[in-house]
Amino acid sequence: MKKFYLLFLFILTSCSYEAIYSSKENDFAIIDIELINQNKVEKLIARNLKNLTDEKNKNKFYKLKIKGTKEILIVSKDNTGDAKIFNMSIKTNISILKDNKEINNLNLSKNFSYKNMSNKFDLKQYENNIQENLINEIIKDINLKLHSI
Repeated sequence: MKKFYLLFLFILTSCSYEAIYSSKENDFAIIDIELINQNKVEKLIARNLKNLTDEKNKNKFYKLKIKGTKEILIVSKDNTGDAKIFNMSIKTNISILKDNKEINNLNLSKNFSYKNMSNKFDLKQYENNIQENLINEIIKDINLKLHSI
């Protein structure tokens, strides 16, 4: 097993692995982010996009308008009527503007199903982790789209 880890480490270092979403690789900058509803989902997306706002040596400058919602639905109930399985869905609409003209509009939706927990504090912590992971997936999609424009 140690040989596997050693081989894996060697492969990563020899192929010059770097994080693909680091701001130094971007040829664009986000100069303004407008939040439509000012809710928690939009604020988390905006906060995660802040690392893309370095304006040095950038070729493209974008403004973003973000509208996001989070919805938790009960997918399944047990015999007593208590929730058994939930589905968290985060939906976003991102307008990409350049020189105050909309050049692209993204509708992104990510969801995840999970089981209920007896400890409500643990359930809330788990939901926060799910939300963070879904938002990170949305950030990746936004970043890829901005790279392709």
